[in-house]
Amino acid sequence: MLNMQIKYSLIVFFFFILTATYAQNKTLHYNLSSTFVTSTGNSAAFWAVSNKYGTISVKPNSVLLRAGIFTEFDTLRKNKFDYSYGLDVINRVDGNYKATFHQYFLKIKYRFITLQGGRIEEYLGDQDSTLSSGGLLWSGNAQPMPKITIGILNYTPVPFTNGYLEIKGALSHGWFEKDAYVKQEWLHHKYIYLQAGGKLPVHVHFGFHHYAQWGGISPDVGRLPSSFKDYLVVFRAKQVDGDSAFIKENPNIPGEISNRIGNHLGSRNFGLDVDTKPASFSFYYQTIFEDNSGLRWHNMADGLWGISIKLKHVKWLLNVIYEYLNTTDQSMSWAQDKEAGEPDNYFNHGYYLNGWTYNDFTIGTPLITSPALLKQIGVNTDIKKDY
Repeated sequence: MLNMQIKYSLIVFFFFILTATYAQNKTLHYNLSSTFVTSTGNSAAFWAVSNKYGTISVKPNSVLLRAGIFTEFDTLRKNKFDYSYGLDVINRVDGNYKATFHQYFLKIKYRFITLQGGRIEEYLGDQDSTLSSGGLLWSGNAQPMPKITIGILNYTPVPFTNGYLEIKGALSHGWFEKDAYVKQEWLHHKYIYLQAGGKLPVHVHFGFHHYAQWGGISPDVGRLPSSFKDYLVVFRAKQVDGDSAFIKENPNIPGEISNRIGNHLGSRNFGLDVDTKPASFSFYYQTIFEDNSGLRWHNMADGLWGISIKLKHVKWLLNVIYEYLNTTDQSMSWAQDKEAGEPDNYFNHGYYLNGWTYNDFTIGTPLITSPALLKQIGVNTDIKKDY
């Protein structure tokens, strides 16, 4: 099986190289790298593994071999139509051998609209791109998920605003791993950002993310809502009433399905960027919500706060960042005042018992530790039903 994986990887990889050679109007970028990780503990060091898109083994000693070929959009010619593609193969050695297609993608752009599909390492959120602990809900901690995305992926001026108001946003459909607790579960994601400032040295922006795990086949209750009509309900995060066809067909199903279809997560992102001659400053704040209490700001103590300073004239110190993350309130400070409510229990769900993870790695902030790391150090991560 291993030999077949390696042979298949090499065949596809060299096929990309040969076919890409004839793309005369594209500059090809190649990479070939190796990474060696060693530790005296029971697992690899936390930050050696975290925010590496699931490439580094959690075992204390491992070697990563990586090879890829990529093209990029032509940013100089400003073509109305453009395309790019890439293939990234990794082979991880940690006592076992595992060859994987880490990235494979095709992107097509027309004017400011981009359609892309495949596995792509994505940077989502307004956190610092180099030193951050990671975005609150999407951090680059887990392996890229197969997705199809369409949208305006870069800030684009809004007509009639002279560039002082810009917008970006996208809509995605993705697939979770095959061996998740709920089989064939899907990802829904959409986001929108507005930025004001244009040519001014000060920019402010606001973004809104909505994620949902939905669909699939549960080993406990069978098929979960998976139709296109159900997708429209998921899209709006609408509460399902007693007239729902699914509820009528499944009258004994526990209450969470009759509350919202799927596991919903969201975040509001606020940011302020200031550019001066000695340095540029970025201030950002990301909230988290998983139900109405979060939507109503009952968990304001929770979130990610960050300050990033990029120095322009100090050679020995380029970037300084301070971040503060809290996830302990979970709306309970409000609930205690009202003598009602339960903890928000972030990244967990009563049906999608793998929680907000992909291939055993937390999709959001790695500071909510991944099951893969916990298993490696001997923590019991057996899935337990909470209904």
